Amino acid sequence: MRTSGAQSSKFHEKWKDRADELHYRPGANPDVLSEVGLEQVLVQAISTGQAWFATEDTIAKLKDWASPQMQAELDGVLQEIRRGDYGLSLNWWPEGMLNYSVGWYSGKGMAALKEKLAQFPSGAHLSLITTVAERDHYRTEFAELEDAAAANALVLQIQTVR
Repeated sequence: MRTSGAQSSKFHEKWKDRADELHYRPGANPDVLSEVGLEQVLVQAISTGQAWFATEDTIAKLKDWASPQMQAELDGVLQEIRRGDYGLSLNWWPEGMLNYSVGWYSGKGMAALKEKLAQFPSGAHLSLITTVAERDHYRTEFAELEDAAAANALVLQIQTVR
């Protein structure tokens, strides 16, 4: 995270008085478009990294460095952190490989999901909607998910429809 943080500081210094220029528009200078892309990658790397949970302080600092366009996106992340409620989505497409998204994070495989859940603050609420057929078919994975949530003091609500 140190490298991304150093890059963010350099980026911030370069654009701090010209942040309103950092958005896509037809005919924009290719160098500016490249900087817009760089900002998006830096924000994404810091806010969605698998190896850590971006805290409210981290996102607030990142928001201070970001352009107005990226600040709006980070506001949504801050609201989610402050509420402590996170959506959880699981799918096994294609070919039965588990893909997940939880909050603003996403990844592949049960091991990565368990690693990410261990980083969430205790007491965080996770909400998942699934079907009876999906829950029956992936019974083992749902049991692992429930165990991981309980082990990390997370509140997991699974709503099963039809």
